[in-house]
Amino acid sequence: MFRLYFVGGTFGAGKSTLCQTLSPLLPAEHLKASDLVGYTRDPSDPTGKATGKLLSNQERLIVAIEARRMAQGTVLLDGHFCLLDDTYKVVRLPVNVFQRIQPSALVLIEPDPAEVVLRLERRDQGQLDPVLIHQLLHAEREHGQTISEALSVPIMTVDASTAAEDIVTFLQASTQDS
Repeated sequence: MFRLYFVGGTFGAGKSTLCQTLSPLLPAEHLKASDLVGYTRDPSDPTGKATGKLLSNQERLIVAIEARRMAQGTVLLDGHFCLLDDTYKVVRLPVNVFQRIQPSALVLIEPDPAEVVLRLERRDQGQLDPVLIHQLLHAEREHGQTISEALSVPIMTVDASTAAEDIVTFLQASTQDS
């Protein structure tokens, strides 16, 4: 049986770090949505976060997940509920994208906004406007809840203080309920 858990949050929220922690505990394969879609930074974008290819990227993600669905196992998919278009407008990804990837459960990481700014500066050598980061955090929270309700899939909101074992318990319980 194939099982997919979606771990979402803003850029620099700590999704990959959390997935690396959870992966051996579940066990699950950690996949990054950006890797699956073949995302490449636009050299003219100093933040490396905006894209004009939002919908075509999501189609590539769905195709990549469908190919994985043929295998047995569990996947932790590290991605976003919302992205930035090429004008830095927050765009909520269509609900049907999530319907098509069929997550068993959702995890939303809500980081400290100041920590996100620091992480992005260190990791990407780029900076997003702190106001835009707050907008993204708010949009991720709202849209994650929308996705959860639309798909009737449970969501757990976590932060840096949430124990990995509590997240594993939530994920495993959500699978038993479905």
